[in-house]
Amino acid sequence: AELCRACRHPLTVEDRLSPRYAPGISCPHCHEVRSDEDRARYAERQRQVELAAARGKGPHIGS
Repeated sequence: AELCRACRHPLTVEDRLSPRYAPGISCPHCHEVRSDEDRARYAERQRQVELAAARGKGPHIGS
């Protein structure tokens, strides 16, 4: 199962379809408890993960 990168909660199909779900940033379970600063940090991390993937790097940024 896919996990939310913010809270590590397992995500259902319904969770991923929620407007409160943003890949790598938040899910319906943690959206209300994360601050805007947290979500901005998670968004930057997700951006870095996507850049690494586009460059053919491993799933871990340091790999």
